[in-house]
Amino acid sequence: MLRVSLRGSLSISLQREKFLDKPKIICVEGNIGAGKSTLLPQLAVALNATAILEPVDSDPEFQHLLGEFTRDPFNVEARSNFQCYITAQRAELLNNLDPQGVYIIERSLLSDLVFTHACIANYNSTAEDIAKHMACYQHLISQINQYPTIDYCIYLKTDPEVAYSRMRQRGRAEEMGLDLGYISDIDAFHDAVLPQACRKMGTTLIHIDWNTPLAVADLLPQLNAAGLDMN
Repeated sequence: MLRVSLRGSLSISLQREKFLDKPKIICVEGNIGAGKSTLLPQLAVALNATAILEPVDSDPEFQHLLGEFTRDPFNVEARSNFQCYITAQRAELLNNLDPQGVYIIERSLLSDLVFTHACIANYNSTAEDIAKHMACYQHLISQINQYPTIDYCIYLKTDPEVAYSRMRQRGRAEEMGLDLGYISDIDAFHDAVLPQACRKMGTTLIHIDWNTPLAVADLLPQLNAAGLDMN
């Protein structure tokens, strides 16, 4: 079993009191191709929430940097450039929200913790590469320390083979360089990092088996049991 320690990296919970007057924020996390963007708009309706989607298809710079990375997933500079960009973008998305609102977002900085830990662990890195990884990680932690608490994290758990098949079926050109081995690594790091990160950040983690997608109505008992009220 993969074990990842977040000790020393998340002095986050001590800073949460400044976000007491904040909106309710729910994130949907999962592997590449898990089905997040399909489910999220339906959940937004059920929760009477505002949906905030990852700008995969609407941001040219996101697409460019993603393509540079996926063409060579072991290119440290391409990975770091992409990760730092999306970390800053995700942090900005939650600025100036209505404190009385309810928001559901596709991925959060929890996701960036998963991917950054995977990057650090999965490269045969030179000292220069490690320095790039750590600079990106420090940037992420600085953003997390200014980030509002995610109240609920809905983790769509899929087998790597299922996520990989769905990713190939949707056919995004920028993702075609990713292989099953990479998807398997990301699955393992979700399982290792998300529980620790959610616990330290005061986020309720809701684990949902998503190998066979369910109707939103069928999610009601599990979400209600976790304290997340649905219409």
